[in-house]
Amino acid sequence: MRFLSLVLLVLHCASPTCGLANQLPDEIAKVNTRGFELARKYCSRCHGEGSSQGNAQFSLIDPESMLRLGYVILSQPDDSPVWQRLQEREMPPPGELQPSDEERIELKEWIRLGAGKPSRPQRAFRSELQTLISLR
Repeated sequence: MRFLSLVLLVLHCASPTCGLANQLPDEIAKVNTRGFELARKYCSRCHGEGSSQGNAQFSLIDPESMLRLGYVILSQPDDSPVWQRLQEREMPPPGELQPSDEERIELKEWIRLGAGKPSRPQRAFRSELQTLISLR
């Protein structure tokens, strides 16, 4: 089932109607890094690791869960429940630290792209021999 979902997502994103096909991987990586950073800053109290605040049904440890559970609708942020609650200022809850209007726009773009995790930097390959030599 997960594989089928991934295949459908890839096919959708390759279509011209998705809007993601024209984005460069570096741009998507920047949006994911910044969006995840903002989500951690403003949402982790209720949606962070081990949190049981409010009705937290997804965790930022697995931001893709928002996509799987229907809180984020790929390439349709205006129809995404997470964005609707951010836009209506229901989230973060009143009394909590609030994102600026500019940060909300950045979060909307992150949601549009599927609320992905930042990509990890790739390390250069090191052979076993190189690793052993470096341990001297």
